[in-house]
Amino acid sequence: MAVAAIVIIGLYANDSFLRFAVKRNPSTRVNFLLTSPPRTDRIAILGSSMIANAISAKHLSEAVDDDVIQLAVGGQGLQEQALIWELYLTRHRCEVLVLELHDASLQRGAIPDPMREDRYSAYLDNGIVRRHSVEYCGSVKVMLWKYVPMYAFAEFSSKIGWQDWVGVAKNEPYNVYAPSIYADLRSLPSTLAKQRDRHQERKPSDTDRSAVDALRSILNSARLAGIRVVIVKPPIFKDGQASERDSQGITLQRSETQSLKQIKFSIASQQDPAMFDDARHASELGSLRFTKELADALAQGFTF
Repeated sequence: MAVAAIVIIGLYANDSFLRFAVKRNPSTRVNFLLTSPPRTDRIAILGSSMIANAISAKHLSEAVDDDVIQLAVGGQGLQEQALIWELYLTRHRCEVLVLELHDASLQRGAIPDPMREDRYSAYLDNGIVRRHSVEYCGSVKVMLWKYVPMYAFAEFSSKIGWQDWVGVAKNEPYNVYAPSIYADLRSLPSTLAKQRDRHQERKPSDTDRSAVDALRSILNSARLAGIRVVIVKPPIFKDGQASERDSQGITLQRSETQSLKQIKFSIASQQDPAMFDDARHASELGSLRFTKELADALAQGFTF
């Protein structure tokens, strides 16, 4: 019994120690959203790695001569985008939301994990975080994260915990330009690179109702805040075009966004293999071109 008690006390102590670091690492997106001083951006970009790779927030900021924040991140579905957007609006504002929507955005299984930011597990006392976590991850998972010591850190050991103490020690602020973690395909393991081959096919599936609800939540909150929304279809290399099909989801997208400004990138750019690392992710050269195309398109519809 004494040994068990010591182990339990040790687990709780270690859990508390690591959660303390998670909440104080200034370089993470979650801490920026929840604790940074309020800011007003001209443009906020929301989406997955497809738009994070295609659009350089830094270069777009230079083009419009104003603040731009990159909220898009790899592997992020509309469900997590809705959470990040709601957290952003609790402290911050923007004039224009650039929202990524691709043909499979409302497709079930398009994003394997509805939520990927593991540091949410340290903020389950936050009503917004808890509500979204329960909705997309389930109440059982949330209870385990919250009440079982070290459960979350055991599940996400390579992503949160001790490395947050490194972030605390470095004391580097969050990078609002946040380049995608997939910015350089050459740095990825070869097995993952093969999974993202240009000829990889995506089979249509049922529409994900939670993604539809998330999209409606994003659009509605932007409308209530007086924020203009621009829908951007991310660039896709021509070999990937035919594989992105989900007719029911596309019909729903059009129904929800028909009154909004829509931007598509040029066909010529999307047919140039030099613009891509793979079918759905722009190269560094492609990012420069697609960012310029977006800046030019925005300038036609808005005054910056």
